[in-house]
Parts: sequence; C-alpha cells; structure tokens
Amino acid sequence: MPKTKIKKIIGFIIAFAVAVILPHFVGGYLLYVLNVAIVYAIASFGMNILVGYTNQMSLGNGAFFGVGAYVVGILVYKLQWIPFLVALPVAGMVSAGFGFIIGLPSIRTKDIYLAIATLGFGLLFEQGITNWRSLTGGAQGMAVAKSVLSCGSLSFESDIGYYYFALVIAAALLIVGSNLMQGKFGRSFRAIKDSEIAAQAIGINVTKYKLIAFVVSAFFTGIAGAVYAPYISYLSAPMFSIFLAIALLTMAVIGGLGSILGSILGAVFVILTPEALRVVGLGEAQTFFYAVAMIIILIAFPSGVAGGVYSGLRKIGLLERN
Repeated sequence: MPKTKIKKIIGFIIAFAVAVILPHFVGGYLLYVLNVAIVYAIASFGMNILVGYTNQMSLGNGAFFGVGAYVVGILVYKLQWIPFLVALPVAGMVSAGFGFIIGLPSIRTKDIYLAIATLGFGLLFEQGITNWRSLTGGAQGMAVAKSVLSCGSLSFESDIGYYYFALVIAAALLIVGSNLMQGKFGRSFRAIKDSEIAAQAIGINVTKYKLIAFVVSAFFTGIAGAVYAPYISYLSAPMFSIFLAIALLTMAVIGGLGSILGSILGAVFVILTPEALRVVGLGEAQTFFYAVAMIIILIAFPSGVAGGVYSGLRKIGLLERN
C-alpha cells in the first residue's frame, strides 16, 4: 500500500477518534454550537460543489436548505406521514428536484448573472413560505418537535445523541461526496471549472454536468436542512434568506474551494468564531474582529484554511508535494 494512502488512513482514524470523544469533553451551549457546525459542514459542501468544483456562483442554496427543513417539518411533524429517517432522503430528493428546475434555465448564464438568477429562486422560496400559511405557518413559522428525532428505541433528542447522529450522517455524505468528486463526475466538474471550452473540446457535455452539479448540490444541502429542522425545533422564512446563502458561500471560500476538508473547516470557522468572540466579551466590537479574522485568513491562505493545512502537512513531510 502506498505511503501516502497509509498516512491518509491514519489521519482519518485520528480525526474520527477525536470526533467520537469530543462531546465527552464539551457540553452545554458549546456542544449545541458543534452540532450546528456539523450540519452546516454538509450544506457548505453542497455549496462547494457549485462554486468550488464547477465555478457556478449560486445564491439560492439557502432556499435548498429550507426546502429540506420544511419537508421534514411538514411530512414528519405536521402531517405525520413518514418517519424522520425516511424523510431524510425524501428531503434530499425534493431539494434535488428544485435544483433541477432552477438549474435548467440558470446554467445558461454565468458569473453574476447566474448569482442573480439563483437569488431570484431564494426570494421566491421565502415569499412562498411566508404566504402559504395553511401549510407552513406563514410569518408565524412552524414548530418541529425534537421528538421526531427517534426511531423505535433509538432517540437522538439529547445534544450528545444528536451529535453522534449528525456526525454519522455528515461522515456518510462526505464520504459519498469524496468518492463522487474523485470519479468521472468530479473530473468533469474540474475540467469545466478550468475551462468550459477545453472541456467541450475533449467531449464533456458542459450543460449536462453543470446541471448535475446543481442537482447534487441541492441534494446535499436539502439533507442538511432536514437534519437541522428538528434540532432547531422552529422554522420560519427569514431563517433561509439570502443571508444564509451568503453564509454558506463564505464557508466554502474561507475553508477552501474545491475541498471537502475546506467545507468542514469553513463551517467550523463561520459558526464557532463569532461564539468564541462573544465568550471573550468583545461586545459591539465582535462583528469588527470577526471581519478582520476573515480578511487575515484570506490574505494568509489565498486557497482557504484547507490550503494552509495541506501546505503545513507538506512542509513536515506528512503529505507529498504535487
């Protein structure tokens, strides 16, 4: 077995062991924040598929997140048609369906025009949730009890129970995503990112693969929303506004575009840093220092936090140089 692969396996085992024991050393509000970070790591990867792998600027992923959340809220809690675990893939598929519908006309635009097109979907989703009162609760929102976080004798209602549940879901999705990005789809995505003209020249159907990227991105983001809904216990339209899409985009950029590790590190940074600054007691200066921290990271690590990590590993010989 190649040394590089052995090192990756060892690194994965160490990271997994740390993740398993971590909740036993933290608790209370910090564990809650970690749980939220795990969910957003999934959603950040969904955004990264578009921005980092195919260079498609989307401001509609906050709506895909909301679609997944409301599928659980409506089908599992309000209508009680299906159990929560069944609702997870359903939420992903419904979000993927919206990704297909929105992606079909949007992929023929580029750059800022694509961003505006997807922004339009986000605004339509927010208005639809607000005005469809009989189904979504309208402006008053919808309650989603944590009791749906159970399957037979298994219950994930506690913070630590939810942590392990979300961790397993995130690990499974990111492993699937990693395999996907290393296969034919990932190679096609990266070729399109580098040059659409060159990709077409070597026989890649650019329109087809850009649409696939939209669908897969929506699927991952929708499942993230579905996992999030019962934990937060309340859904309302403003939670899935343009600001959520910007937050997901920030996670992808800060963590590192085109990197699964970057998706994770970006989510951790965006979710945990404001809380750390709040604990320090910076008061009204919290936002200022948060912005400064982002600027410093982007200057120090142009390819994101993950790029800095990989660079450090290469310097100490734990990762081969390209």
